[in-house]
Amino acid sequence: VLCYLEGQTYSEAARRLRIPVGTLKKRLERGRGLIRSRLTRRGVVASGMLLMFLLSEPADTVPAELLQSTVASG
Repeated sequence: VLCYLEGQTYSEAARRLRIPVGTLKKRLERGRGLIRSRLTRRGVVASGMLLMFLLSEPADTVPAELLQSTVASG
């Protein structure tokens, strides 16, 4: 949420959470993997790929309109 929706950098989010940046990156990687596998099991491949694209980029690199419409549709 801090990185993808609030637009904080990994460093800012890690500092706010009081964890090392490497730990934050590893947790995000693990979370994306869980989302990917759960969506795939449910047959949501195309939408899952879009979601993975959105989650793989910091919020400031994803167009605001695309981010808002994706969040609103969920």
